[in-house]
Amino acid sequence: MRKKRRYIIVMATCILCFFGIIYFIVPKILFYTQMYDNRINVAIKNATDIHDLLEEAIHCIEKRQYYSAIKLYQKVVQDYPYHKKTEGAQHAIGSCYEWAGNYKKAKEAYNIFMKKYPDSKLAEICRQHVVELDNPIYRKVNDAMVDKPEQLDKIIKKCQKIVNNSSGQKKTDAMLKMGECYFLKKEYLMAIEIYQEIISNYPDYSRIREVEQMIGVCQGLLGNYGKR
Repeated sequence: MRKKRRYIIVMATCILCFFGIIYFIVPKILFYTQMYDNRINVAIKNATDIHDLLEEAIHCIEKRQYYSAIKLYQKVVQDYPYHKKTEGAQHAIGSCYEWAGNYKKAKEAYNIFMKKYPDSKLAEICRQHVVELDNPIYRKVNDAMVDKPEQLDKIIKKCQKIVNNSSGQKKTDAMLKMGECYFLKKEYLMAIEIYQEIISNYPDYSRIREVEQMIGVCQGLLGNYGKR
């Protein structure tokens, strides 16, 4: 009888907590989400040119508001289809989906890029990303990087070992991953340093265009818009 009563009390408490979350917390989440969406809509409305949209997208990335950044990049693609920076914006849509852990959408975005820009240097990078996103190990590492910031230092150490003990594509891929880890840690100067080392020492690296683009993103986050 006591066990049954205790069970009923526990269940009642759980139910109350559940409805408490729905009643108090969910509305707040929806409120702040709506508020942020409104801010993005205002930013889009007030943007005078492509640079305003790109700068706002970079701010969203810094705050890890990847879906808001995607919305801004999509606006760039829609309104400035022939601008020289639109190609990078289309690629950034895939990157943001990947950082958000939405691998299905990331693959779709990369495939769209390859269809629109088949001759771009970034097209081959998109192909590599599509292949990587089918690899469960790659997704696991990516999830750890995005969802568990405390794992970033461990990943950096592992990548550093690869850099110290390997060469060729394996080495540069590890350096690129290190740069991405520092980027996610918001240590943009360190990320830039690694990216620049790749450009200086491995100019023929197959993903050099992606490295250049990441330098641009990091510079933007440091307030140096347009700097490479």
